Amino acid sequence: MGRGGRGPGGERFTFRVSRSMRNFESSVATNDRESAAVFDAQGNQLGEVISGDRLSVDIGPAIDAGVLPNAVLTHNHPGNNGIPPDLNAFSMQDLMIASQYNMRAIRAVTATREFTMERPAGGWPPPGLVRANYNAISRATADESRDRIIRGEPLQQVVADRNNSVPIAFSRAIADRYGARFTERPRRR
Repeated sequence: MGRGGRGPGGERFTFRVSRSMRNFESSVATNDRESAAVFDAQGNQLGEVISGDRLSVDIGPAIDAGVLPNAVLTHNHPGNNGIPPDLNAFSMQDLMIASQYNMRAIRAVTATREFTMERPAGGWPPPGLVRANYNAISRATADESRDRIIRGEPLQQVVADRNNSVPIAFSRAIADRYGARFTERPRRR
């Protein structure tokens, strides 16, 4: 359901990655700091590139400019947060922003992967539901981790596995539950 080319009502998804978006992503994919840019439906960049720190980027300038509704926010996820690039999909904050500002799509790129989540045909779930879904997945992985620790698996490995699995499981769950199109693929260079 969530990974196909149609929404829950049969609507075709229309989002395409523009050359300017791809160029921006290529320029930041391997950076050690997060950066973001906002694009309209035709792929034109809206405003300046926003630079952040190792773990986040403050999109306040894009919010203040009023450019987020129906736009595409793309940003990088640096590899310095401990999550392997193949699993470093969307955070709770990423999808709460997409929901709150009714964005057309949100993208994240790593050194090796690109992730896209497109707005469901029926609209994004409210930010509170995004948070609830994230918390449910986090609790489920915590329960699984507890069981692994009880079985005697090394604590450090169990914690790393749990931290690594939450972003990709969360992204897939939002797509499956709400009809969003979630794609994950090797990064195009």
